[in-house]
Amino acid sequence: MLVHVQCPHCSSLCQVEDQYLGAALKCGRCGQTFTIRPTPQPAAPGPGGLAARLRGMFRSLLPSARAASPPPPVGVEAEPDPFLDLDGPGITGAAGPDPSPETHTAPSAAPSFRLEIGGATSVGRVRSRNEDSFLIQQLSWSNQDRRHDLALIVVADGMGGYAAGDRASGLLIQSVSATLTPLLQAALDGRDSPPPDLAETVKGAIQTANQTILQAAQADLACRGMGATVAVVLIWDGQVTIGHVGDCRVYHHAAGKLTQVTRDQTLVARLVEMGHMSPEEARTHPARNEVLQAVGRHPEVAPADYRLELKAGEWLVVACDGLHAHVDAAALEQAIRETPFPARLANRLVEMADQGGGTDNCTVVAVRCY
Repeated sequence: MLVHVQCPHCSSLCQVEDQYLGAALKCGRCGQTFTIRPTPQPAAPGPGGLAARLRGMFRSLLPSARAASPPPPVGVEAEPDPFLDLDGPGITGAAGPDPSPETHTAPSAAPSFRLEIGGATSVGRVRSRNEDSFLIQQLSWSNQDRRHDLALIVVADGMGGYAAGDRASGLLIQSVSATLTPLLQAALDGRDSPPPDLAETVKGAIQTANQTILQAAQADLACRGMGATVAVVLIWDGQVTIGHVGDCRVYHHAAGKLTQVTRDQTLVARLVEMGHMSPEEARTHPARNEVLQAVGRHPEVAPADYRLELKAGEWLVVACDGLHAHVDAAALEQAIRETPFPARLANRLVEMADQGGGTDNCTVVAVRCY
């Protein structure tokens, strides 16, 4: 039979079955456990056993059972009665009737943010070695019905000649990962939102990589002058922070429109900004690949930073200059519309660059938010 017991910790009333008395009970209000044996209120047993009848009637009669609960003792604030989960092995607290609209606070809905990421790279049709490197680190977890998705993406385009460019891009992704991976662990340890200085942290990771590559070049004559352009993308529950050096690009596709987020740090891009050259002239200019700065080339580097919000249904595409050398914005936008899976999109874009001439290594990382 159902009996009412009073929590000795907070004095609220708990409604339980008599068969669970003597066991450790958990108060649905304060969460404390206690053991008590009150005198049950008499009730006539029915055929098949009272417990079985209560189990069959529990969910349909629960509202009326709550209404029949006695008032709380004098001096104790009225609280919803906790009730028993009859399908479980013990006593669990659960919410009673909803409080008044003025005091009721609905639980926050679990975010619908999800990430799917794919990457691809190709040596192209002209070069003999691939000097690009890319990194994808994704961390997804759920706790208390809250889903979290974080990702670190790095695309690095090496330069500096035989046996040097690939080393520079490799050192770059290793160094950036060593600096920023602890942020992912910090998020898992309980940080719900990105730190306010995240943009400076990303820029600092690129500057640390700059020193690493520079020192490696000074220690090996065969690597003198090596460096890399880079795009570092850190996604934290939809908040995107980008660090950028050189002419790798980050594109954002939202509401059917493609936007180039980063600005190329090249001589011709600067001339276009100043009005001395048209975008059409820049695409075929002999100096179109001449970058104004690269990671590892000089003691100081000044990364640009960008921030945006990524929502369900939107895409990010991170790529080296081997993509936009042969795939323009219109073709890229069409490929995104026609290719629903990131890994497939990344491979398709690399193939399009190769089919367009493949004059350079090409690396693409595609991110879909859903």
